[in-house]
Amino acid sequence: MTPSKLHRLLIIQLITLVGLALLVTLWGSISVEKPLEAAGSACTVPPTPANPSKVGFYVLAFDNDPLGMYDLSSKYDATVARLVSATANVPNSIIAILADLGEVGDTHLIVASGGSQTRLDCLPTSDGSLDPAQREWDVADGDNLANFLLWGRAEFATSAGDLLFSYIGHGNPVTPHTEPGINELVPPAADGQLDLQQTATPQALSPLPSRLGVNPSFTDHHAPTTGTLSLITPNAIATALAAATDDGAFRFTFVDLLHCFAASIDELTEIAPYAAGIVASPNYAFYDPEMPGATFEQGVLEDVVLTYGNFHPNSGHPHLIMAIEGDTINGVLNSWETVTAELINEFDSDEAATANRLLTAYLNSIKYDTTVCESDQDWALEPPDALSDMKSFAAELQTAFAGQNPALTTALSQTINDFEGSILSTESESGVPYFDDGAGNSWNFLPGKSGVSIFTPFQTTIIDGEPYLPWQSLWYTGTASYELTGGAVISNPRPFAFIAPTAQPTWADVVARFWAAKGIRPGVDVNTFFCTAELLGLSEDAANLSVQLDPPTSPIERGESFQVTVTVSNTGVSAATNPRLFFAPHSAQVSGLSFESSQPDGICSENDQKVLCQLSDLGVDQSSTVTLSFNTAEDEQAPLVTLQLEANVAADTFDAILADNRQTEQIELRPTAAKVFLPLVRAAD
Repeated sequence: MTPSKLHRLLIIQLITLVGLALLVTLWGSISVEKPLEAAGSACTVPPTPANPSKVGFYVLAFDNDPLGMYDLSSKYDATVARLVSATANVPNSIIAILADLGEVGDTHLIVASGGSQTRLDCLPTSDGSLDPAQREWDVADGDNLANFLLWGRAEFATSAGDLLFSYIGHGNPVTPHTEPGINELVPPAADGQLDLQQTATPQALSPLPSRLGVNPSFTDHHAPTTGTLSLITPNAIATALAAATDDGAFRFTFVDLLHCFAASIDELTEIAPYAAGIVASPNYAFYDPEMPGATFEQGVLEDVVLTYGNFHPNSGHPHLIMAIEGDTINGVLNSWETVTAELINEFDSDEAATANRLLTAYLNSIKYDTTVCESDQDWALEPPDALSDMKSFAAELQTAFAGQNPALTTALSQTINDFEGSILSTESESGVPYFDDGAGNSWNFLPGKSGVSIFTPFQTTIIDGEPYLPWQSLWYTGTASYELTGGAVISNPRPFAFIAPTAQPTWADVVARFWAAKGIRPGVDVNTFFCTAELLGLSEDAANLSVQLDPPTSPIERGESFQVTVTVSNTGVSAATNPRLFFAPHSAQVSGLSFESSQPDGICSENDQKVLCQLSDLGVDQSSTVTLSFNTAEDEQAPLVTLQLEANVAADTFDAILADNRQTEQIELRPTAAKVFLPLVRAAD
């Protein structure tokens, strides 16, 4: 891809991708106001029932992008309050909460029982003790989650009773356990800022995604320090559950995967050995702070699913939520093992015809969303989305291979029957998502479908004329490593259990054979793109912030001061609460440049030449203007600098359109003009 083409594409991405939160670490050093938290105690666990009837473990992964509309930290107080009240409504119950908010050093525990709560400002160690020196965790790390669950089970759940686990945070489809970790896949540039425009050729790609349309709203944004990013993975949750259940000997009553795209066969395979039942969604997962507490009060999984469904608004939020029995996953896996073996036989017999039949089944099966990174904002659930409904896909495979292979037909029928016997409950609603912006993409979630997705990266996404596959494709292999053209190697030490090497071919082998037949080589001649696909908001009520940057007259000579005026407006249908203006005079620090003052006075603070202004709430059709003053130092030797002025605005309220939240301008900062001393000529007497 040429630099000019990449530049155009990045501009398109920045303008059109709703929900793009581009400055996760740019403002990492500036303190952003967070919700008030309950006062903490030291590390004294409060008295709790000795033999509780129900114990719930909740992870609130609310350490999100402070500039993005996805930041869940504003939901913290209401979520905790509802969970605490649930313990008053469920006799003899306990809830242990591991909460992580949007600052460094604010990961903590809460113990609730009988309608009361105690905050513990400390975290569990591997030996089960509580360490007050530990104050920041990566809550997407499996070992940390294991320490939390092991401590909680030893402290509260030593006897029989319902045992629940819920992970609440941002999720992404089919997220592998990557090495290096996800924080290294989108590394900071040399100046410590997130380099969203860095690209790599396919030959040099290794595990790095191309950053095309990158959306850094990861699960955890301080893991454990500012600027390190982390995504929750099936492997991380499985690691924690395995430790807490003695490798499945003492299973959880149910595991609630309250994050987007959790109901994939890959994730369910990892979780099934440790849970009698699992609740998850194959597409986006709606979240309301009332939901966890309300579902804790339910007695059976069917009621949990129904309760979640009742919290969805009547329109604008089409969804599918399902509950599945953990034990029945093995039946699905056994049937699918025969399917994959027979598909490999078909490839051996007629590669081209088999690839075409697979493609036909893929094209005709029900889809879940994975292509939101496209520059045209593809909200349709259709190809090239790389998640297919597994039961629907199996049915389409039956049709595509009809009369070809009796063993394959039988295995596909058994897979469909296994799903029909494993799904305990499904709650769905079809309709147009509210963020569709008039495109008319109706999401149809049909009754009777499994609600379990399978990774089917069978069609490339075309962006600016070039083909791309999802970044997960590089790790969708059972091998420990994968060498790309040029010698770059992907390290894949913990492949998904669903595709881990066995005596039989796995689904990853089928995918690889399809790619070979179609001439698709991800990371070699087909690039990959990274985007965390997330629900765009939690409410239909929206503000619409915009920023207008008025730069000074260019050029500025060193030694002069200058002023920048920024106006923030709200043209949405709701007030914008806690609006924040972020301003940088340049992408990197500039010598001799200093922030002097703001008008109004006292609302802005500066750190490393980055300025944060805390604005008052903006009602509908209201605006706020800030004037920022800067000084420059005289310097004849300094080079000419083209300052890249940049203003961004964000708020706690959902913002309907992000394209107008950012504006950039350029001015020249020139060296101090050389002073010329002329000789003094005196008139003759």
